[in-house]
Amino acid sequence: MTTRSTAYGKKLEELDVLIVDDNTHMRKLVNTILHAFDLCKLREAKDGSEALAEISFRMPDLVISDWEMKPMDGCAFLEELRKVENKPACFIPVIMLTAHGRPNLIRRAFDAGASQFLVKPLTPANLLHRIEWIVADERPFFEEEGHMRQQMTLRLPKAAVAVAEQKVAQGSAWDLDI
Repeated sequence: MTTRSTAYGKKLEELDVLIVDDNTHMRKLVNTILHAFDLCKLREAKDGSEALAEISFRMPDLVISDWEMKPMDGCAFLEELRKVENKPACFIPVIMLTAHGRPNLIRRAFDAGASQFLVKPLTPANLLHRIEWIVADERPFFEEEGHMRQQMTLRLPKAAVAVAEQKVAQGSAWDLDI
């Protein structure tokens, strides 16, 4: 069995995507954006527990999930999904969406098993960038304390590091998108 993500190497139009958000309008927005990029296999869930039920019915290639939902939020959803006993569903990549870009929240999302992170307001270009990144992501999953994780080390070109350092110096690192 491969330990790469379920979306690795697929074409965009082949992806089966599960959109998880307790806000109907946000689900519709994500759905509309994805349709514009010719993604047609789209399903929706209102929270993490509904998403887990949908995944057990038919496994998607990718999940796009909100962080703040009730009754099961994005963190609890990720922790449950990434359990080793959930193979092969534990290899589904998850793009986490939130209106809050605080560093501790971002770290918490990645620690819980997020594959990518995107701060709202959502733009089509940023969402497409994250999806393309996931489709090309060769990082294998590894087991850590009963959960499947991906290495979070990024190897950036020197030019990208220089741009990042400049943005940090200017105080505009919050919108950094490499």
